Amino acid sequence: MPLVIGLILFIAYWNGKDSSVYNPETQSFDIVNKGFDYIFLGAILLFFAIVVAWGSKNASDGIVDEYNNRTWDWQRSHNLNPWEMTLGKLLGTTLYNWYGGAICLGSMLFSWPFLTWNQTELVFTILTLIITAIACHSLSLILALLAIRKS
Repeated sequence: MPLVIGLILFIAYWNGKDSSVYNPETQSFDIVNKGFDYIFLGAILLFFAIVVAWGSKNASDGIVDEYNNRTWDWQRSHNLNPWEMTLGKLLGTTLYNWYGGAICLGSMLFSWPFLTWNQTELVFTILTLIITAIACHSLSLILALLAIRKS
C-alpha cells in the first residue's frame, strides 16, 4: 500500500510541478510549482477511495461474513460490552484501510507547509475527512445489521 500510494502521489506532484498560471498584471502565463497542491488533493481523493469507500465495504462485509460463518451469535453472547464490540467492528475489519488513510494523512501533513491555502481550511478538511470516514463506517455497519435482521 505505501508503494502504490507513494507512486500515485509522485505522479500527482510531477503533473503539477510546472503548472502555468495566468498573471493578469503582466498578461502572461507564469510557471508555478503546484506539485504540493496536487499531492494534497491526490491524498484527499486516495483517502476517500481507500478509507471511506473501500473501508465502508469492508465494515459491512465483516458483519455479514461473521453472520454467515455463525460466529456472530457467539460474539454477541461473549463478555464484551456494546461499546467494545462496536469499536472492535469499526476498527477490526477496517484496520488496513486506516493504515492507507494514515499514509494519505501523513502525505497531507507533509505537503502542508508548501501549500498556498488558508491553514484553517486545511485543519477543517482533515477533520472532515476523518469524521466522514467514521460516519460512513458506522452507517455501513448499521445497514448491514439491518439487512441481517431482515433476512
